[in-house]
Amino acid sequence: GFFAVSLSLLVLLIVLGVSVGSTQVPVAVVLRVLAAHLWPFGGFDLSDISAGQQAIVWQLRAPRVAVAALVGAALAVAGTQMQGLFRNPLASPDIVGTSAGGALGAVVSLVSGLAMRQMLALPLFSFAGSLAALFAVYVIATRRGRTPVATLLLTGIAVSALLAAASSFLISLTWVRWEIAQEIIFWLMGGLDNRRWTHCLLLLPCVAVGLSVALTYWRELDLLLAGEETALALGVEIEKTKRILLANAALLTGAAVAVS
Repeated sequence: GFFAVSLSLLVLLIVLGVSVGSTQVPVAVVLRVLAAHLWPFGGFDLSDISAGQQAIVWQLRAPRVAVAALVGAALAVAGTQMQGLFRNPLASPDIVGTSAGGALGAVVSLVSGLAMRQMLALPLFSFAGSLAALFAVYVIATRRGRTPVATLLLTGIAVSALLAAASSFLISLTWVRWEIAQEIIFWLMGGLDNRRWTHCLLLLPCVAVGLSVALTYWRELDLLLAGEETALALGVEIEKTKRILLANAALLTGAAVAVS
């Protein structure tokens, strides 16, 4: 029911997202080009479709739409896990520092010039920053093998503020180099321009692993919503589950931040 309708709407919006733009491409052309590249057995004749339209569909718009769909899925699953873990519908992955860590990693790659020399440097630095931020938050918040949710939340807020200040400091140092400062600001604002299939391939394994872990731990997450005492009484390994869910949320958020 609900999932069938949602999946149908997703497919429809993907096709429209590739079709609509400054240069309109007919939906029939979009479907044929996508089918020709995705169908493993071939058999599609694209000789009547111009090379320009094929490039617009497959090389420019399709990667952006694919990345947008994967980023949305990653952030949705990560957000759901955080809401269940903190038992708060307003909780999000950035409260444990992953977003600020990813932003700082990206800023470092841009300031050092690595992002200009290697396309993969920026997403890799951003991803590493997200995981490093989560590790720091977890280590600071953990005492005697236990990680209270309230302490984790407060630590995440403090570390996020510290990392955001570090990013601002690096930006201020590069302000005289206008082109680098401009690139940093544009990246921090987010966007899908210049996204290619390489970015999609970087994100896809992370989303696949994150979704698999989320589906594996759905029961534990449901029980945590009832409180840690109730979950513990029903056989949930609280601290182990927290670590796995936090790491999984960081994986999904870090990957999403890195490519968007």
